[in-house]
Amino acid sequence: SAVSLEGCANVAWMLAESGDWDRSDRMLELGLRSGRAAGLSITPAYAAMLQAAGVRQGARGLHEEAMALYEEAKKVYETIGATATAEHVSLLRSMAARLRSKGRLEEATSLYQEAKSALNTEDSKYPRPERGDKIGPFSPMSDAERLFQEKVSASLKDRGTTGSG
Repeated sequence: SAVSLEGCANVAWMLAESGDWDRSDRMLELGLRSGRAAGLSITPAYAAMLQAAGVRQGARGLHEEAMALYEEAKKVYETIGATATAEHVSLLRSMAARLRSKGRLEEATSLYQEAKSALNTEDSKYPRPERGDKIGPFSPMSDAERLFQEKVSASLKDRGTTGSG
């Protein structure tokens, strides 16, 4: 389930924070494989796993691999309509930073502008974060996850069903 994906992401994050990079990487790989196998590859939790895996690849200097993971995560957020969320903005900023580090300043600037616009759009359902707020996929229920659940609930309601059975 999506909860297990978030669990994998959180464990991977804690392992990385403690310096256990190998086990962190294995946890991310397990989460991504499990998400694909369970049909959860179009969920906010899966996008968060992709972003976390991209951060790890970038930390290793594997910039193209990191960008490929970021691009996949971006497509997930766009597919589920979660582009005006803090998680998507965090992803755009990560992508821009990676491009900037490679000297691709024009592309980086464009992504920074897209990130800025995403939180200032009328479509944004969530307040702009304050300076110093942690923006990332590891909150108890991320903005993207909340938006996704709202859309699923509305879809089920439109069909006259509930998610309980």
